[in-house]
Amino acid sequence: MGADQVATDFTAKTVGHTYTGMDVPNMVPSLATLNQYEAVLLFENGLFGNAKAVGDAVAEYYNQGGKCVVIGTFYWQDRSDNTVFNTPGWGALEAVDVFLGKAGGSEYAPDSLDPNSIVPHPITQGVATLSAGSYRGGVEAKPGTTVLGKWLGPNKLGTADPVVGFREDNNGSRFVGISIFPDYESYGDYGVDFNGDFYKLWGNTFSWCASPCGNGMVNNGEECDDGNNTNGDGCTAMCKLEKCGDGVDNNADKEECDDGNMVDTDLCTSLCKLPVCGDGFVQDGVEACDDGNMVDDDACSNTCALASCGDGIKQVNEDCDDKNVDNTDACLDTCLAASCGDGFLQAGVEACDDGNLENIDACLDTCVEALCGDGFLQDGVEDCDDGNADDSDSCVAGCKPAMCGDGLVYAGIEDCDDGNAIDDDECTNNCTLPPADTTTDGTGGASAGMTEGSTGEPASTSGSDSGGDSNSGGGSSTGETPTTDGPPVTTDTTTGDGSSTTTEVGIDDDFGCGCTTRDPADNLRGGLLALLGLGFLVRSRPRRRR
Repeated sequence: MGADQVATDFTAKTVGHTYTGMDVPNMVPSLATLNQYEAVLLFENGLFGNAKAVGDAVAEYYNQGGKCVVIGTFYWQDRSDNTVFNTPGWGALEAVDVFLGKAGGSEYAPDSLDPNSIVPHPITQGVATLSAGSYRGGVEAKPGTTVLGKWLGPNKLGTADPVVGFREDNNGSRFVGISIFPDYESYGDYGVDFNGDFYKLWGNTFSWCASPCGNGMVNNGEECDDGNNTNGDGCTAMCKLEKCGDGVDNNADKEECDDGNMVDTDLCTSLCKLPVCGDGFVQDGVEACDDGNMVDDDACSNTCALASCGDGIKQVNEDCDDKNVDNTDACLDTCLAASCGDGFLQAGVEACDDGNLENIDACLDTCVEALCGDGFLQDGVEDCDDGNADDSDSCVAGCKPAMCGDGLVYAGIEDCDDGNAIDDDECTNNCTLPPADTTTDGTGGASAGMTEGSTGEPASTSGSDSGGDSNSGGGSSTGETPTTDGPPVTTDTTTGDGSSTTTEVGIDDDFGCGCTTRDPADNLRGGLLALLGLGFLVRSRPRRRR
């Protein structure tokens, strides 16, 4: 019952297959009848009175070799190990089927295919989701069965509940078990009871199961046949030549991966190579760049990171890159080489760095601190700076201009400098030496033609008298006029009684001498006038200051 409905629906909704319904509750198909078909789908809806006979017929078909049998849910209820129904079982078919259906294991509750349990195979290719509202599961895989997917929950007996499993035998026959009831029209609408890749799973099963692929002969529709149905050896389980992008890994060990697409930015490139930095493909979310080379000093590093200052790799547009942001070492955080005037104090190299190359502030353009004697005039701090430590030139210690009274002798300008304001010591207040301490005559020279007497007696002369009072000798006696040429001369004479007189000697037109004796009081007044005059002269010559 229900075979015709399943055949019609599957023919319409699976690709490239034609199905024929055959109800067998009351008939047993012959081997000749079964041999007309590439595969046999056997499912049960109810109890078969002739289940053993039908099972023996299907087992005979299968054991010929090169045949395929598929069973579906409710086949298990007539197995001989199901004590609930106490049936004779499926006869010889039970020896070659892939699942066991124990009593009490069947589930009649919703469940879904565990996506993490799917094993890649032509049967599961493109199958991602599958859910059932009822009529599924309740089986266990027999030893030797390859399970390709499982339900999320265990069966009623608490054991793993496979969705689909298969086995290949040495005679080339294949047996597939699917724990979904195909006769869904009798027990609920598809879309309610079964969702997801229901038809995809059945269609894949018959495409793989009924194909002659694997017999070692390339038949129509096959690209290759290497005598097996193993993927990854160059010829797929569907007898297609393996190539990059077909979704099958290891094309005879030529592929590192195969994700079935030609996208280069995911986990497998279009060359079926695992992505690595330097392959020229920027892997999404993993690499910032990939320039396909192992050159580290271009725009993309060998770790596939965009070049940046501070990555420790000196790029062609960088002076340096020391992989830190310390601005006190030889490389700044801008990847420029540290230099005097950059505004950063380079430890152990610079004494200062004010960010400019001026030489009038506290830091010179050589990044040393300004000081007196460096030859640069520090604005607002120094009056002068001649670049030397010579205190005898125009700029002296402390970078001050030389000046009279600073205690330093300005060579070529000052005779002396005693650093005080005392004018009558060895250096005057205008930094000149004082005049020599000597007695002078009125003309600044020594007295001529006279000898200072001490007793009032005339001085002796070397000349002789001639004509009256004229004295041609160089000396003179008290009260006498010497006969000598020249301007008038004032002569002090001490008399015998201890007093002194002043005699002014003049020369008349006849070369005579007119002598005048002055009172000592008059002589004192003349001295005072001279001192006053000297005082005036001193006041009129102020001390030079610098």
